[in-house]
Amino acid sequence: LRFGSDSKEVPLFGPDGAEQVQIGPITLKLGDHEVPARGAIDRVLVVGVPHEPLLRIGDYKSGANAPLVRDGLKQLLDLQKPQLVVYALVLRQAVREGLLGGVFAGATVATVGWDHLRATQEVAGRLQMLPARDRYLLDDQTLDLLGRALGSLVKRAEAGSWPLSPRGDTCPKLKSYAHDHCPYASACRFRALPGEARR
Repeated sequence: LRFGSDSKEVPLFGPDGAEQVQIGPITLKLGDHEVPARGAIDRVLVVGVPHEPLLRIGDYKSGANAPLVRDGLKQLLDLQKPQLVVYALVLRQAVREGLLGGVFAGATVATVGWDHLRATQEVAGRLQMLPARDRYLLDDQTLDLLGRALGSLVKRAEAGSWPLSPRGDTCPKLKSYAHDHCPYASACRFRALPGEARR
């Protein structure tokens, strides 16, 4: 399901057949900050129609050795992996603003999670969806808090004061060099982390 200025209609499959849906341009309200959003949500499942429609948001992780996401809830709440949070905020706002009607009308975001896909010999190289092990409930209060936190991070990034913290999975040099031996230390904004700052 695409959202943003270049979004196109996509089919929505349901008990009454397929209908075309799209969100279109949307500006996320993140606390006191507004950010134009654009992207595509891999999977949205609408359940509980017509009484209490709930949205289950999924993001595909593919590859023969796609890793299962560890500590997923912590990574969502710490905004280490904000993608699913952004999707939930986009869908919630689109429903509230009436950008999505039909089965989406009055829907509430219920869960977000990762759907793990991998090729197996049994299906001759075709992708097979593994059972979803990573599903997390994000209620309105939690989404409000995360939205404000994202807005704060965006404002800091725009001001050039993005909070940097080196991690082995994001800085390839941390895996192979100590901070004093990295050839890019003098130009890197991390500089001597972890350790004493270089002057």
